Amino acid sequence: TIPKDLICRKKYRMTRLLSLRTGFKGFLQRCCSTTQDVQVIPRTMLALEATNYDKDGELRINENRRVASIRYSDQVLVKVHAASLNPIDYRLRSGHGQADMDQMRKEHDLHHTGYELPLILGRDCAGVVVDIGSTVQSVNVGDFVWGWTPDWAPGCLSEYTVLRENNVRRKPETLNFAEAASIPYVGIVFLHIFRNLFKVQLKDLAGKRVLIHGGGGGFGTFAVQVLQSFG
Repeated sequence: TIPKDLICRKKYRMTRLLSLRTGFKGFLQRCCSTTQDVQVIPRTMLALEATNYDKDGELRINENRRVASIRYSDQVLVKVHAASLNPIDYRLRSGHGQADMDQMRKEHDLHHTGYELPLILGRDCAGVVVDIGSTVQSVNVGDFVWGWTPDWAPGCLSEYTVLRENNVRRKPETLNFAEAASIPYVGIVFLHIFRNLFKVQLKDLAGKRVLIHGGGGGFGTFAVQVLQSFG
């Protein structure tokens, strides 16, 4: 369980890109509703979509986006109660890594499955499991979970999203949905950088000084607090 003092309080700069005049506030209220029976899965949902790859491209709220369905045995369908915005969402909307993402979708057989334009943004979320694939064992229908999506398959800024079992875990009871949704993506990036790129184990940093550039951003605030907790 992650203590509350380690919660990453992201500064959602992406909100500058979203106009409340278009009904984004109402979109969040519907997407974050916790009153719906988790057993009832509608055919359509609300979703925030990027319609083209351009830094000034259109973002629209689609009220009739088809709910994604489980295609593989290790997938989990989550009713999203909270989702976060990251700088990567702005970059994806601007076309960042478009060729690489397209290649990854081909390799994972994800073409023509809702991961192309119009593209649902969002890399991490928290919610309730409403359906699971035949081989899923770590979570069950009705579990409160948090999770993240891989680079080539975003989609958390919607009422429902499909995650792989490896990318979803039961939500800590000490965190509410909004708090839990702010952690997965930036936490995974932090661990990846230190463990895989720097080849550093956090326990080995006890008693040492570490310089974190951009300590006020999403990654920085998470890194500062986690490293501080290791002394």
